[in-house]
Amino acid sequence: MLWEEKIEYFKKVNAVKDFSVPFTVWSEILKKIEDSFSIAYDARYPLTNWQERISGLKEITDTDKENLLQSDANYWVVIPDLRPNGHNLVYDCKATLINDFIKLHSGDYYIVDKKYTWLVYYESVINSLFSKTR
Repeated sequence: MLWEEKIEYFKKVNAVKDFSVPFTVWSEILKKIEDSFSIAYDARYPLTNWQERISGLKEITDTDKENLLQSDANYWVVIPDLRPNGHNLVYDCKATLINDFIKLHSGDYYIVDKKYTWLVYYESVINSLFSKTR
């Protein structure tokens, strides 16, 4: 199943308030994340390749990640395309659905608090979680 088909299916089986795709404001959200977490600007890769440009990450456990999430809140989930010219994709996802959603992807991902106070980064190659706060 293609990624777009997985997203369409996930949208169908979940309420709009629990999962949505904010197409019209993706770049604004990504820029706000970059600005909030001091992700170094690179003119070659604007709004992408964060894994190479973010500093100050602290390794955390899965329990730490779960403790950050409030079940009734929504978060930005960013799925990075790790190719040099790939695009980060942003989704608005309720905390209770995040684990199901990221299973669709099985790669790296970011979860960002909508107040932009913290982010969690999962690096699939080493199977580790990292966190950064403002």
